[in-house]
Amino acid sequence: MIVEQRHANFRHVLAARGLDALVLTNFWAESPQGGDYDIVYLSNLQRRYIFSILVLTLDDICVWVESDDLPRAREETWLKTTEALEPGEQWGYTGPEMARMAAARIRDMVKKADIRVGYDGRYLPGSIALSLRDLGLALKEVSFDLEQSKIVKDELELQMMRRASELADRGCIKVAESVREGISERELAALAEAEMRAHGAECFWWKTLLASGPDADRWFDTPSDRTVKRGDVVLMDFTPVYQGYGGDIARAFVFGQPTKEQQEVWDLCKAALDAACAVLREGVSLRELMQAGARVVEGSPYEKCYIGTGHTIGLYSHVYPIFLASIERMKTIPSSVLDIRMKPGMVAAMEIIFTVPGVGGIRLEDAYIVGAEQPENMNRAPMLMYV
Repeated sequence: MIVEQRHANFRHVLAARGLDALVLTNFWAESPQGGDYDIVYLSNLQRRYIFSILVLTLDDICVWVESDDLPRAREETWLKTTEALEPGEQWGYTGPEMARMAAARIRDMVKKADIRVGYDGRYLPGSIALSLRDLGLALKEVSFDLEQSKIVKDELELQMMRRASELADRGCIKVAESVREGISERELAALAEAEMRAHGAECFWWKTLLASGPDADRWFDTPSDRTVKRGDVVLMDFTPVYQGYGGDIARAFVFGQPTKEQQEVWDLCKAALDAACAVLREGVSLRELMQAGARVVEGSPYEKCYIGTGHTIGLYSHVYPIFLASIERMKTIPSSVLDIRMKPGMVAAMEIIFTVPGVGGIRLEDAYIVGAEQPENMNRAPMLMYV
């Protein structure tokens, strides 16, 4: 039933857009993040299928993979029709070769002259798209429609995300247990990754972020060889993936006794997160979520250092809709976005970020399943102010 509903979600897009088929491809997809996540969603093929084509029509769905990958694909996928691609002219395939095979299969399935085909422009390479047009297919980019159609997670997706969140918890707890004077950011990140991988993490959406010290603006370039000193803020943001789905957690603590300013920023961060999470439920708008966090911060000395309030997650880390912005940036977001309302089954990574030069980066984040009333927090790692 879950599988059929996923197919139905995308078929609604075809019907609404007047399309005959949807084409998805993996093309030189060398890493888990390099392929088309829509193929995972529809077929469960997620473990390094470097070349593959999936075609969905209003009444059929088929996937083709390299011949060497066919045995494991048939074991892993829930699709009835899984076949082998014909060999390329040399190792791998060119864009025109993939397009020629995709066009032939689309015509076999649709069986009409003028065919309108949807595609996800985030993943379909231009060399394939242009070649498909040259072969006479009319193309329509529908990535936003596909994103909206799968915004509510089914129970299988939620099961995978709960497990990924447990792994994220383990990484945070490992850092808090392992931090000591002189340990490097890189060592702490390695310990966290090892803990998460040992218990089932397949990979990570982002590189493991772990920053320390007062230089708040350099967190994205971490982890580095910098060693932790007493009085440092230690920030972490982990995104382990389990069975294709990810968790997303952030924690920050002071190693040692916090200063007055560190305590103020951490307390403000936690208060803004609590305020936003308190209104998270079915029907709440992005405007209300963002305002709930921002109201806590407005008028404080750290107002310009604030970013909130979160983003939704699923097969990747920042899924539509994203509602993470500074207070100034919030003023420029269109009402069409701010008026979007949360639905039961959406998963929101509720996140508050402060980057305060001279203090460090304070970031707190948990992943919640939206419900009719109280949301379900999938994370259990404690929010420690200091260690």
